[in-house]
Amino acid sequence: MLADKIAGLATANAILGALVHKACTGEGQYVRVPMFETMVAFTMTEHLGGHGFQPPIGDAGYARLLKGGRKPSPTKDGYIAVLPYTEQLWKAFFHRLGRGEFIEQFNISSRIERNKNIQAIYAKLRNITAQYTTKEMMDVCREMDIPVAEMYSIHTIQPHPHVQSTGLFQTMTHPPKATPPDSPVLQDACFDL
Repeated sequence: MLADKIAGLATANAILGALVHKACTGEGQYVRVPMFETMVAFTMTEHLGGHGFQPPIGDAGYARLLKGGRKPSPTKDGYIAVLPYTEQLWKAFFHRLGRGEFIEQFNISSRIERNKNIQAIYAKLRNITAQYTTKEMMDVCREMDIPVAEMYSIHTIQPHPHVQSTGLFQTMTHPPKATPPDSPVLQDACFDL
């Protein structure tokens, strides 16, 4: 499903580009969006890594993602996405939650050493967040200006206050049968390019 949606978005963007080209030059465009190449390009944006150079200067793959660093962190009642990205944010996070010993243990002050230990650091973060409710962790992270978001499931997203306020999900009456192709509604929706 993700590949279908991403290819659809890429197609819409390609069509918009073709329309702009036609508006500017009067020339039409042929639009071709192959799903396989679209998905490879979409995925490899983060994963090309050292293979973005010739000859390669390192491995392909975004290590923080592939080795289990960044992923949802459990809480007592759900999950959050939390990203104390900088040295200052990691230090604030560990100090605030009473785990200052991790600052020295994982050499948080050195970006290079911190990145070498990132999987272990995130494992400690997940152990810490599991001891608190989602609201408690959200409050702590917001207090320290650490990027954080509550994770919602397919069962809890519809009643979310923001989703409700935007009217994203609406109740509609489905017609008993499909609109015939010669319907004025469909004809009015078509236009010449």
